[in-house]
Amino acid sequence: MRKHKMIMVSLFLISSFSFSEVYEERRERGIDKMNFYIPTEKQNKLTSFAEVDIRDDKNIYQWTVAEGYQNLNQTWDFQYKIEKEYHKDKKTSQQKTKIWDNEISFVKYHNFFKIQNHIWQHKSTFGIKHYEGSTFGKRETQYYKMIVGQRFSSFFRSTRIGTYLEFEFLANKIFDKQRDGYSFLTSMKSFQNLGYGIQWLNALESEYLHYNQYRNGNRNKYESTLRWTYEWNENFAFSPEVLLKIEKYHGNKKGKTSEFVIGPNLLYTKDIKENVRIYGKVGLPLFRSDKNRSENYRHSKNQIAIYGKIGIEYIF
Repeated sequence: MRKHKMIMVSLFLISSFSFSEVYEERRERGIDKMNFYIPTEKQNKLTSFAEVDIRDDKNIYQWTVAEGYQNLNQTWDFQYKIEKEYHKDKKTSQQKTKIWDNEISFVKYHNFFKIQNHIWQHKSTFGIKHYEGSTFGKRETQYYKMIVGQRFSSFFRSTRIGTYLEFEFLANKIFDKQRDGYSFLTSMKSFQNLGYGIQWLNALESEYLHYNQYRNGNRNKYESTLRWTYEWNENFAFSPEVLLKIEKYHGNKKGKTSEFVIGPNLLYTKDIKENVRIYGKVGLPLFRSDKNRSENYRHSKNQIAIYGKIGIEYIF
């Protein structure tokens, strides 16, 4: 395991300093408007939004108090997210779960580098994550995570198809309520514009776990979203969507969860000032299928759900 740690640290240091070819420093910014990326010259963003997920068996309420980034100078950003989540089980009305999920990080932008005529962006991340979950008022899960990592991203274009590709490597030191430890996360994300409003998003994660109940465990996750967006006008859009999410745990703790969601969404955006807008999303109705399997537990449910989201965004 000591060798494993040394390899990860070495990769981190090498990736930080190996790309020395200098390109002009630039920081592209953009916002998501009704599923489309809109470039902006504004260097700072602050958003706050609320979400509700109404299902047959439970309701999930989520409030992202604040999320965004602040430009510190030519090479550094400050990023943050403060999130509150509340679950209420309909079968046992007394069961209530509350979750705090907060994260702050400093992001350093390195020089761009080129591989086979493609320009890649390189970032380093240094952050802290706080997670706390309680049921019936009893705190069951709590940890602090110290994060260091590297991210590499590029954009590939061919005719009508454009692909954004991102690789991320994170090393985490975790201070857990039950048992301290560490984890190493490797992820790959892609976003493809296939033309005619069709978009395909994919994310693949693999994480080594050694903290709390996990001892030399591994978590693998795959998430894929296929959607089509039709803009009625500058304020409204219609977007049917299919989501598939699969997560597996290996090692001393084994388990598998899967989620499948399909249905139409109505999207909304409205500029109320030059740099301020409100936005929303309604999924009605959505069909979802959830499966959860572990060593001593099996659960499967198909149901109709309603999803709603409303928020405000300020760029400056």
